[in-house]
Amino acid sequence: MKNLSEKDLETLSGQKARLWRFLPSHDRLVFLLKDLVKEEDRYLIFLGCEQINITVLWSIQNPVIKNGDVASYVLTDGDIKIQFEESRIMGNYDLE
Repeated sequence: MKNLSEKDLETLSGQKARLWRFLPSHDRLVFLLKDLVKEEDRYLIFLGCEQINITVLWSIQNPVIKNGDVASYVLTDGDIKIQFEESRIMGNYDLE
């Protein structure tokens, strides 16, 4: 399983994320990260979501990932809570 590292979480702090896509059939939750400094879009992707408590626009403050159930993790950041199996940041994301 691939997951966000501590360094990834640090770089996310202070960024804005927008709900980009949720595919229940593919069990995938995607946020668009706008990097105004580098002028490039990146995507924050969660796979195997079991529980989702999110907002459409997310001002990322201090995200923390902890172990969840048997094969899952839980990301929390204020009112945001996502229980998932895998997570990653990608520069390209094919919506199909």
